Amino acid sequence: MVAFAEATDLERRWRSLSTAEKASATVLLEDASVAIRAECLDAGIDADDLPADLTRMVACAIVKRSMQAATSEVGDGVTAYSTGTGPFTESLTFANPTGELYLTKAEKKRLGILRAKGRAFTVDTSRRST
Repeated sequence: MVAFAEATDLERRWRSLSTAEKASATVLLEDASVAIRAECLDAGIDADDLPADLTRMVACAIVKRSMQAATSEVGDGVTAYSTGTGPFTESLTFANPTGELYLTKAEKKRLGILRAKGRAFTVDTSRRST
């Protein structure tokens, strides 16, 4: 199967990649495309019928998240950061520490595969005297 995006697409959306990163990105973009197709298939949608710009954008976002996990720069993939001065404390929390390939809720919604959730309701189960 053809990947929805190429390493150059990822570079245009993120940053320049080294030769080794381009090779890794190519494989990850293929894997991300498989993940997109699988999610779409589960929802009864043919991913290849979706707009190419949309699937390209989502594939690049998935791979960017995965590749950010390999960097140690503060800001890339970090969801929480704290520092201290006294006993010299520093703490980072990474959004995707293992570099997993996944689709966010927003990406699933864009692709039309986010299933509608049920609505909340109440049922009065108390007995009433008549």
